[in-house]
Amino acid sequence: MVPFRDRLESELGRVGDLPTLPAVVTSLERALSDQSSDASDVARIISQDPSLAANILRVANSAFYAGAAGTITSIAGAVARLGFSETRSLCVTIAVVRSFGHIGQHMDHRQFWKHSIVAAVATRVIAGFCNMAGAFSQDDAYVAGLLHDIGALVLDQYFPDDFQDIRAMADEHCVPYAVAEYEVLQVDHGEIGGYLLRRWNLPESIVRAVSYHHQPFRAGIDHRPLVQTVHLADAMCTSLGIGDGADGVPAGFSNGAWYDLDLSVEHLPDLLELITREAGRCSTLVSMI
Repeated sequence: MVPFRDRLESELGRVGDLPTLPAVVTSLERALSDQSSDASDVARIISQDPSLAANILRVANSAFYAGAAGTITSIAGAVARLGFSETRSLCVTIAVVRSFGHIGQHMDHRQFWKHSIVAAVATRVIAGFCNMAGAFSQDDAYVAGLLHDIGALVLDQYFPDDFQDIRAMADEHCVPYAVAEYEVLQVDHGEIGGYLLRRWNLPESIVRAVSYHHQPFRAGIDHRPLVQTVHLADAMCTSLGIGDGADGVPAGFSNGAWYDLDLSVEHLPDLLELITREAGRCSTLVSMI
């Protein structure tokens, strides 16, 4: 039997409709990394995509962001209200969700993306708590959290028989999906997602974080802080029952990740409270799916 890793590369290499990183994301990354860019420059890029522009305005005018400040009608005003970092996160989220559409025959897409979006925010929250200044940016933390389960969609869409076998085994033996995936395929959805993100030429730190979020001990020491942060965010969102990601039975989290990030159990109540609050903040974004 051909190893699944070989099948993954050969079969996906022939797929013509494999999702690609939206061009607007690449353009925004260039603009936001340019110190001379201002809100009007970013607004100009967003305005080239009417659907994206409409969604950014909708979020900027939601109760959480607008408060009593009044309605904004310009994209530049929305960018100024949201800030560059939040605008980047929202644009990446909207573009990625739209790029994947509804691929996958058996996934509840609304619940999948709810889990992914809140996990992205949770990854950023944890990054703010841990003493890892300089190890990775909070923007990269958000993107890694958003994309951590993307391999499950790829598995469902392009390898549906394997996907069904894995779900059946996980349900029968009451084990997390990642455990069943490794048992059946010798690879889990994290590594499958990492394969796609490497094709997108995303930074290796994000690729590793997605690839090893269920096995942080496998990540190289340089990439491990971000991997462990995604690992904890995913576990916390799953334990809180936020959305339906690609975990199934909660797998818990690595004590090693907890301590390596210089976190303690005293942080847990504050982290869970913040993540729960952020889950509510994401409601407008989730409603767009």
